[in-house]
Amino acid sequence: MPYLPLLMVAIAWLPARDAHAYLDPGTGSFLLQAVIALVMGALLTLKLYWQRVKSFFVSTPADREDDADEE
Repeated sequence: MPYLPLLMVAIAWLPARDAHAYLDPGTGSFLLQAVIALVMGALLTLKLYWQRVKSFFVSTPADREDDADEE
């Protein structure tokens, strides 16, 4: 695969043809909504996993009381 970047450049230099396509304003707002949803979903996922990692290393006083009650 060492020729992949060269192939990508060669394809980029090919002459572009007219698409004869129409993108209405709804398409732009849909793409913007999809990007925002992707970013917010990624942030929520990171937050949830960060809380799990943090709770693994940090114990709260309530956790210590629960551990003492079990003994």
